[in-house]
Amino acid sequence: MRLQKVASALALANSFIGITGLLGPFVTGNDDRFINIRPGYLYGVFGMNWLHALLHLMVGVVGLFWRQTNTGATSYMRLHAGLFGMLASIGVLRVRGSQQIHMVTGMAVNMPANLVHVAWAAIGLVFARR
Repeated sequence: MRLQKVASALALANSFIGITGLLGPFVTGNDDRFINIRPGYLYGVFGMNWLHALLHLMVGVVGLFWRQTNTGATSYMRLHAGLFGMLASIGVLRVRGSQQIHMVTGMAVNMPANLVHVAWAAIGLVFARR
């Protein structure tokens, strides 16, 4: 049951990040109005563009479906750890502590965003092993 609660929390958090990342008013540093297309800073901090936001939204929606059973929640944690671990690894090599936005596999990422990806991967790893 605890695994399912963590999976639910991550799924909701990713869905929220994805939705707000797609909406222009939450992303600063560009002149996009309603829908965020160009790279900017989500909440003025995290590197974000439409593809990055879409990834978070898709991972969140998958989690909302998979969280309902222990097997599904475990699979979601493995997906979460693998996907965000891969993105964080690539981001570390590309971003190297920079607050500026860098494009990593088509997604706008900076160090604060990369740190979130590292945390997401770690949480996924911890709970995927249960």
